[in-house]
Amino acid sequence: MLIVAGLIVLVPLSAILIWAITPIWCSIAEAENDAISIRHLQKLTAEKPVYRAELTRAEASLANAGVLYSDSSPELASAQLQNTLQGLVAQAGGQIQSSAIGTPQTAYGLEVLSVTVSLSLPLGQLAGFLTSIDAQKPYLVVQGIDVRSTDYGNQTGPLNVQLQVDGFSTTE
Repeated sequence: MLIVAGLIVLVPLSAILIWAITPIWCSIAEAENDAISIRHLQKLTAEKPVYRAELTRAEASLANAGVLYSDSSPELASAQLQNTLQGLVAQAGGQIQSSAIGTPQTAYGLEVLSVTVSLSLPLGQLAGFLTSIDAQKPYLVVQGIDVRSTDYGNQTGPLNVQLQVDGFSTTE
């Protein structure tokens, strides 16, 4: 009877002991994981100046290669992008109907400059115009284009083209 009574006391006592130790054991495991995470974050923080220096070198390399607008402000770079598009339209024999500079956005450490242009372009010049945008330095990206015929299918009149063109500049 004494053995049965001892087992009855020991089983709940061991259950209580396991119940009490489990949170402590989990806390130790969480603390170890937190320590690993902290060491990892400290390492990344220590490497941050190296990454910034590498990014600065890459931006300078792109600017020197002529693929980025490198004006002192996004507004001046956007105006330069707008002037570039006006020149390309005139070169293709088109006429600008309206042009608007969008708000510069920051993405991937670069300023994304946006210009929306509405223009009238001779029918056979669209492909050459788009090719000249593609070959342009600093690089330009056509984000959206809407082409409409002005003569409703007779294929003789000019095209009305609206497009959004993005260029890139280094951030300040």
